[in-house]
Amino acid sequence: MSTKPFGSFIQQLRKDRGITLTEAVAGSGCSPAALSRYERGLSDISVTSMQSIITNLQLTVKDFLHHYTARTDVITKNTLYAFISGNQEYLAVNMADFMSTHAQLLHLRSINFTKFLLEVSQKSDYSAYRLTAEQEQAISDFVAPSPAWNDTQSLALVSALRFGSAELGTQLAQRLIDYAHQFTATNIRQSTISGNDFGYLIISCLINRNLTSGEPLLTALRTYYNLRVDHNLFDQISTDVINSAPLVYFSEAALAWIKQPSAMNEKKVRQVITQVQDLSLSGLTAYLERMWPLIKNGQHSWHNTKLIDNHQTPQVFDVPNWRFNYTNIKTLRKFYHLTLADVSVNWQTSTQSRFENGKSNFGFNDSLRLTEAMLMQPTVFYRALFPVPFSDFKKQASDTSIPDKYERVRQAAIATRSTFRPKPASRYKMLQAELNMRAIQMLGGGDNAKAFAEYDGANIQNLELAGILTTKHFQYSDLISFMDVAGLLDTDKQITALHWIVAHARFSIKDSSPITELVSIAVSHLPTTAMLLPSSCTVLL
Repeated sequence: MSTKPFGSFIQQLRKDRGITLTEAVAGSGCSPAALSRYERGLSDISVTSMQSIITNLQLTVKDFLHHYTARTDVITKNTLYAFISGNQEYLAVNMADFMSTHAQLLHLRSINFTKFLLEVSQKSDYSAYRLTAEQEQAISDFVAPSPAWNDTQSLALVSALRFGSAELGTQLAQRLIDYAHQFTATNIRQSTISGNDFGYLIISCLINRNLTSGEPLLTALRTYYNLRVDHNLFDQISTDVINSAPLVYFSEAALAWIKQPSAMNEKKVRQVITQVQDLSLSGLTAYLERMWPLIKNGQHSWHNTKLIDNHQTPQVFDVPNWRFNYTNIKTLRKFYHLTLADVSVNWQTSTQSRFENGKSNFGFNDSLRLTEAMLMQPTVFYRALFPVPFSDFKKQASDTSIPDKYERVRQAAIATRSTFRPKPASRYKMLQAELNMRAIQMLGGGDNAKAFAEYDGANIQNLELAGILTTKHFQYSDLISFMDVAGLLDTDKQITALHWIVAHARFSIKDSSPITELVSIAVSHLPTTAMLLPSSCTVLL
């Protein structure tokens, strides 16, 4: 269980990095005393002040997202993974912690909807349970394409739709088809819905033998998926594309079997499941193993003639400019057909109205509460508040207004290095090592990279290891930073770094996929490495 307030997380990180209250609030317009009260949960801080504090603390989006995802009183990607893998124990804890935090807010439509999703996620695939007309209408209202689409909508598709009507499945399928058709090579990078979500819905259509919706949806998914493959950036979209591939192939194979239930086509389905298992995707393997018998047996869905479609016209959002502000919150509230009272968590509707009309602002904590009431996850804060490490370097190093590639990378590196804060010194060394590594990558290695003495591989190794071995408290973003450089280190140095990280981590080692990846790399290089690993890492293997 983890419901640690953001203020206490800020306090721990500030102390771990040796930053005083005065240093943390520099340029924020917030006093040290006010920050101290915030850290102790006695008051809130404006979003504007928090932006400066976040920068001063060198708190990255990776740290914030890791902190948020560890919460068990809200729906996060861990909830979705728990359902897919059949982890009922986690879902039960998630439900209990959600009720502990939100019991007084169930009068809010969105909070009650979240409660329903957590409840229905704990039901067996073979349950005779059926959604009520009210529950179906809530799904119809809240599961619609928008920049706020997140794990809540995904969970509704994969867990609640098992017990839904033919009309609900058809309605949602048409929405995703219309959504997919909006994209071309020029705007596909604005897409926010994972191919997995299409896959979950297709599987539901196949189980219910709703091929009238399932086939067009699969056709739309193929086009949408291929666009995302061909035109992705190295960011969250590229990760989604990779993760979506198994469900794309499984859906195609399962549909082929339904059309022609031959031994050969069933073998193709089993091959997809085996390939997913070979990728060590145990949770997804378990999900596909659960779904395949349901698809083979099929079932007749029921009918809901009362279902109303309040999203008949696809709405195009300006995704690049989507962030937490009064204009977008007001737009999204109306998109979901929510009243001011539906999203006023612990404040008056007049307060919500003033905010949506740009006449007042919420504090940081209340802003988070509002995102939860709007079924949003805090990704809306990323662009506005949290620095994305090295994004400016990548942009500057790609600026062809400086024709010489060597020179523009050199200038970009100098400009980026000037933004690094020298305190704490250990982090400063690690950032320099990562910057030098990125410069090598931008120059394509070879003679160009060798032209810079500071880009020498041995120098990068020394900087990185010196930074790691003097870091008293390892944050999640430190681990991600290390992963970018780890390939340059020989196996002995990797193991030395791994021992130190495990001993000084401020995050859960057992739940860290980057740690697992690092251990796997080390083991592949040295067969006897397992005997040298920390005990908590050998558990991961």
